[in-house]
Amino acid sequence: MYRASLFANRSFSFAGPAAEPCYAAPVSRRDVLQAALALPPEERAKLAGDILATLEPPPGVWCEDDPGFIEELERRATEANEHPERLVPAEEAFARIRARLRTKR
Repeated sequence: MYRASLFANRSFSFAGPAAEPCYAAPVSRRDVLQAALALPPEERAKLAGDILATLEPPPGVWCEDDPGFIEELERRATEANEHPERLVPAEEAFARIRARLRTKR
């Protein structure tokens, strides 16, 4: 049996390589956060990415794994190339968004 210290006052055990961990005490979200914050920045970034990868994107948000993602990008690129007069400079677009957000508060 392998024992490893997960946090200062908590530990978990494995009966073997394929076994599920058996926690000796409940681990709170706060404990996990404190342990994560103690990691170097690069490790925190990897951990954050690993956790985010387990979540489904919210409705209406495109992600790379979505079957229509590439098609939508290609459609938008084609539209931009065919109608460059419809394009809006980034600063103007951001100003419009900021104005909309101010009116919704």
